[in-house]
Amino acid sequence: MRIEKIRVIQLKNEYIKTFEGQDKLKNIVENIINCDEKVEYSEDDFRISDIAMEAYYRDLYLDENSKNQKIFQDLFLGLKDFKYTYSRWESEMKIKNPTKEQIAKHIIDTWFYEISPDDTEEIENIDQSQAYVFHEDVDLKCIPADRVKEIILDFDKENIINTANNLKKELNSCGIFVEKFDDDDRKLIDDIMKIFEKSVEENTDILYIINYL
Repeated sequence: MRIEKIRVIQLKNEYIKTFEGQDKLKNIVENIINCDEKVEYSEDDFRISDIAMEAYYRDLYLDENSKNQKIFQDLFLGLKDFKYTYSRWESEMKIKNPTKEQIAKHIIDTWFYEISPDDTEEIENIDQSQAYVFHEDVDLKCIPADRVKEIILDFDKENIINTANNLKKELNSCGIFVEKFDDDDRKLIDDIMKIFEKSVEENTDILYIINYL
């Protein structure tokens, strides 16, 4: 799959601490509701983001310890998988740690499907079934607040254009052509940094919503 677009938002505490907040976040991911404070970009928009994405797809050809690659991958693609706080059953039932009896009753009442609380395997199968996913063709990545601070410091210390040039050379050496970048790339970094700086002020993580074609 190829990346269609990426949205970067601040992972506010309400999104991970309440059922209502998680529902709101899921709606943001699905574009049902809008998030005003976001940065959105696609693979074709910017040269530096294009460099990062090419590195992402071709990372087997590059040194996994490449600082040039790492700094841009973290910035444009996020760092680690994001998992919602509440499970499928918790989210549907709005109950933390529901019992097997409560889950079975929920399945019967909602799906009109007879099931016994003792049928743990069937409950797990339903939970993991392909019939239910939070999102389709979407990958969620996050950067913890402490790593956000480190990235800001990295970009304060490093000359961004030089770092991008170095990564470009690494890619070129692998036979991957990347066009030159311009002021739009710098603006993109500045826009992302504004969200980063706000997350540092409020001690929140950053969420990357990656949509695939």
